[in-house]
Amino acid sequence: MHKTLIIIFTTIFVTGFSCKQNDQKISFFKDIDIFTLNGKNELLYNELNYPHIRVDSLPTGEKKVTYFYSAEDSKSVTYKKTALGWVSILHVDDPLVYITKYEIVPVNGTVMFLQYGQNTDPLDTMLLKVSDSMVLISARIVTESTDNLYTFGVAKKIHCELTADTSEYVKAMAFGMFKSKHAIVDGKMNVIFNDCVHNDNPLLRKCSQGENCYEVGYFSLAWVERYLHKMDTCR
Repeated sequence: MHKTLIIIFTTIFVTGFSCKQNDQKISFFKDIDIFTLNGKNELLYNELNYPHIRVDSLPTGEKKVTYFYSAEDSKSVTYKKTALGWVSILHVDDPLVYITKYEIVPVNGTVMFLQYGQNTDPLDTMLLKVSDSMVLISARIVTESTDNLYTFGVAKKIHCELTADTSEYVKAMAFGMFKSKHAIVDGKMNVIFNDCVHNDNPLLRKCSQGENCYEVGYFSLAWVERYLHKMDTCR
């Protein structure tokens, strides 16, 4: 009896912790593709160290991705499968304004981040319905080599529904744009940016250019997205 238990335990330990519990699958990875949410370089349970990523495929059909930067520092994002792709919703109860952030992964090589200031019915938010009181504050569209931030004048009170055409809409309506190109080479991420402010008067339109560099080591774009604040600038 004891030998049987030892064999079972050893088998679980060696083959890893990718398993199902009540239709919930748990897997561990070294990295993840932020454009598909598919894990990369799966880890066995006895190979786990920091950093690593845990992916929970939940019985509800949702996917929970947890980045373990260290034993004390982790971040979780839960995504729901929708007609737009994988969507996460984060509420920030700021003293000045109630913020809702959407992260949309349409599995087309992009990730879109939308931030709304709102005073809305929580049910509308859960149904991915943007109420008339929600004002679009900013939008980011990220690809493998670009990261573009679009900002909107509050006075314009941009109302933007979540549809397949949202990305084109925000580009057309943006008041300001921060466009950048990035590449990770030899442990360094170089970012070349172009920061522009639009104005109806062509004489008041202005742009500035610059370049940043970060020591990212072996971290991929997925880790940089969550933990850039932990990474040093290049010397």
